Amino acid sequence: MSTPQAPAVEPRSMTDVEMMRELLPLYRVVEETMRTTPVRLGPQGHEDLAAQITLRVAVWCGRNVLPGVQR
Repeated sequence: MSTPQAPAVEPRSMTDVEMMRELLPLYRVVEETMRTTPVRLGPQGHEDLAAQITLRVAVWCGRNVLPGVQR
């Protein structure tokens, strides 16, 4: 005997405007980080900027994308 399965639900496609609206807060995090992080001259000058963007995007995702933890 097979177990009945729920019908597959097709995901709704987002419009460009909806995607932009959803990503605007993340854009602001990246833009502010790029504006406020000093970049050293030289071959590894971009590393501090990349590290700061990575950290701030991870924090933003943790606060806004991942499910909340109940305390």
